[in-house]
Amino acid sequence: MANARDSLPTSEPTCASRTPSSPSGYAGCATPSSSGPAVTELDLAAEGISTVLWTSGYRLAFDWIELPIFEDSGMPVHERGVTNVPGLTFLGLPWQRGMGSANLVAVVQDAEYLVEHLAARR
Repeated sequence: MANARDSLPTSEPTCASRTPSSPSGYAGCATPSSSGPAVTELDLAAEGISTVLWTSGYRLAFDWIELPIFEDSGMPVHERGVTNVPGLTFLGLPWQRGMGSANLVAVVQDAEYLVEHLAARR
């Protein structure tokens, strides 16, 4: 019997961004490449980017965020995942809302809260 993992694609990761211009509402986007120049700065508004979704796997990694939003312990200062930086939210943090916030079973409640929060900002 095949393992569920056996059916996962092994090719390069894909991504999608929501755009009203494509028939399905989604348009593919490029995967990182070492062949082009390094991007050191990006104006999100000028490029029409309204959402950045960064996943870090099973270990917390915030070293790429250069904003004054962290406690001395290295954890982000937030209330239920919402920081004081407009639009910057976190999901899956330990004890974000409760004991289950950092696991796949209970994270849905935190996700629903953040979706409502972000939708209200529009």
